Amino acid sequence: MPETRRELSPVAIVMGVSGSGKTTLSRAPAAHLGWAFIEGDDFHSATNTAKMTAGQPLDNSDRRDWIAVLTEFVRMRREPSVVSCCALNAVVRG
Repeated sequence: MPETRRELSPVAIVMGVSGSGKTTLSRAPAAHLGWAFIEGDDFHSATNTAKMTAGQPLDNSDRRDWIAVLTEFVRMRREPSVVSCCALNAVVRG
C-alpha cells in the first residue's frame, strides 16, 4: 500500500533569548494573518518549568525532549501557525 503524503501547513518560528519579546512579537503577525499562536514554553516538562521558575538555566539535555515534543506538535498541525520559542542553540534544533 503506498504511503500517504500529508499536506504541511505554513509555520513561522520566532526565536530569541529569554525576555526578548518573542511572545509579544509573535502574537501580532498571528493575529494579522489569522494564524494560530503557539507558545513554545508551554511544551516544557514540569521538571524544566520548575528549573526555570527557580532561576536555573536549562542545558541541552533539558531542551532536547522539549524541542522534540514541540517539533512533533508543529508537524502534526493542520493549520498555519506562528510559534515562539527559545531554540537558539543549533545542538537543540538538531
